[in-house]
Amino acid sequence: MMKMNKKYCYILIVALSMTFGNAFASTDIFKSNNFGNVGTTINLGISLEEFNKVSIFGQLAEKLSKELNYIDLVYLDFKQHFRAFWTPAFFISYENVEYWNADSSKWLKKDGIVIRQIARQFNAQTTLKLLEHAILNLESIKSSQEEIVFNDMYRDLKINTIDTLVIKNTLNNPNSDVLNKVLKQRIDRPETDFRDGISYYWQDNRYYIFHHDFFAEEKENVIYELENIFDFKRFGIYNAVIFDTDSSFYYADHFGIAIFGEPWNRNKKISERQIIENISDSRRFEVEIFGKKVFISFSYIARWIENRYSMAGHKYRTLVYFPKENILIQDLDKLILNNFDKNNDEM
Repeated sequence: MMKMNKKYCYILIVALSMTFGNAFASTDIFKSNNFGNVGTTINLGISLEEFNKVSIFGQLAEKLSKELNYIDLVYLDFKQHFRAFWTPAFFISYENVEYWNADSSKWLKKDGIVIRQIARQFNAQTTLKLLEHAILNLESIKSSQEEIVFNDMYRDLKINTIDTLVIKNTLNNPNSDVLNKVLKQRIDRPETDFRDGISYYWQDNRYYIFHHDFFAEEKENVIYELENIFDFKRFGIYNAVIFDTDSSFYYADHFGIAIFGEPWNRNKKISERQIIENISDSRRFEVEIFGKKVFISFSYIARWIENRYSMAGHKYRTLVYFPKENILIQDLDKLILNNFDKNNDEM
């Protein structure tokens, strides 16, 4: 374990107080949007990046609708569940729903295809497979759907859906040519006036991390590709922390990062994959960069207990990653306390 003197301990404590003073302020956990004939809504449990991913899925759903000549409403409803062991649940129906219409800046009600998903993370291919089945089998869905009671661990939900076994078989079927055509289209992370820095785009069911230099001859360079992005935290325009799961991440630097034991390398834009040990699925995390050190602080997620939320914002532990040294300290709070105890014993 990394040793620290008293002075270094104080520096880290100051850094932590500056970094995480507002770490657990409340944030919006509900968002609606629309893309042509497609409306999207997401309720979040953990990762705010799902907002952007759902926007990508909405754009893809609009493209698939056009390929299949479907112009009526499609409503994609996502609910993020924080439990890792939770089995994803998928539902297809046709019903009257309230959706946000950006053109009129109003909530409207209309009949349409409804795709509901309850999962820890969401996937573009899954979403499009469900939608394709719904469009191609619309009349059957209208006549065969029924109301079921679904338990999401906190309460019973009444949901309209077709037979979930049909949905399971649909997801296991190979992709159609139309679906593969849509999957090959590139969709960028939704950003306003993005010109320079680190971002990503989605294509063919993968995420491509790139850095964009507005003034360079070759403006865009892909620096890494991932099967999934769990969370994406950019700091300024030059640094980003990318989680591919809830317990692993990469550090990206627009100017290049150090490789352990080697001089600073401008061509090395992304770190090795860092693994977070002893992770619990019931915790929220916040990320900050302070002096090119990455701080990750975990808190307990509020739980519904006895008609009230409990344990909201209670800090669990803090990690710190040193990119230049390629060192990840798994529990900074514990390390600081151990060093103080040791120094006090030596006094």
